[in-house]
Amino acid sequence: MKINLLKRLYKRMKQYLIVIILIGCLITGIYVPLKAYDGIQPEDPMVKITTLPIDKNIDEILTNVSNEVSQSTGIEKQYITYYWQTFDKINCMGEKTTEHPVFVDLYVPGFFNNEQIASLMTNLAESLAKHTGIEKKWVFIHTHFPRQGQVYMSEKVQRWDNYAENDNSKIKDVE
Repeated sequence: MKINLLKRLYKRMKQYLIVIILIGCLITGIYVPLKAYDGIQPEDPMVKITTLPIDKNIDEILTNVSNEVSQSTGIEKQYITYYWQTFDKINCMGEKTTEHPVFVDLYVPGFFNNEQIASLMTNLAESLAKHTGIEKKWVFIHTHFPRQGQVYMSEKVQRWDNYAENDNSKIKDVE
């Protein structure tokens, strides 16, 4: 009799556990995609590309760069914001220039490690050179690495639990 009671109790607990797991999967399946498509997130990279005016379709360049960088780095397209602006004039290395360079301000999330940043920069440079026709040697990329508490977005100062460098005091002087 005790064995039958234990078997029924085990069967009932197993049914409840399955229901709880299914409810958890349902909630996760609804919440995660909604969270993923909330628009620009503070941890999303932004790429500001600046050139002299060029005779190319900028929308096409941005689409191609977005596709290629996403494919090369594995970072989904919806997580990187690209925007383009132009300079009126550039004096580069003491000379007026009319065709180059490409300057890129790369705003990387605080939790990217150096390998991810290097991959993003390298793939970005290759794709920009390919689609602008400007040699890769004239593509300059500078990262803006937001430190903990130094990004204001979504109506508040952002902080990350998975921040790559937890000590803000380690800002180094350029030697």
